[in-house]
Amino acid sequence: MGVMLDPNSPETYNGRFFMQKSEVTRVSPVEARRRMNAGQAILVCGYEPDEKFQAMHLQGAESFRHFRDRLAHIKKEQEVIFYCG
Repeated sequence: MGVMLDPNSPETYNGRFFMQKSEVTRVSPVEARRRMNAGQAILVCGYEPDEKFQAMHLQGAESFRHFRDRLAHIKKEQEVIFYCG
């Protein structure tokens, strides 16, 4: 089950998203790749600076900036997997 927060919800502050720990489900890198390849999930690299994203992103992942820009058009039910480091 993925978690997507409404940008106008109380869990947001100054454009940043906050999730309660109970809402986060951890998945293995293999499972994340499987879900992304199957079109079940969006894989988002949590690094904000574009330079760091370019240097550190996994194949098929989108930048946090790109994700944020298209957030209004992503269905609330869409599974999103964030990763960093």
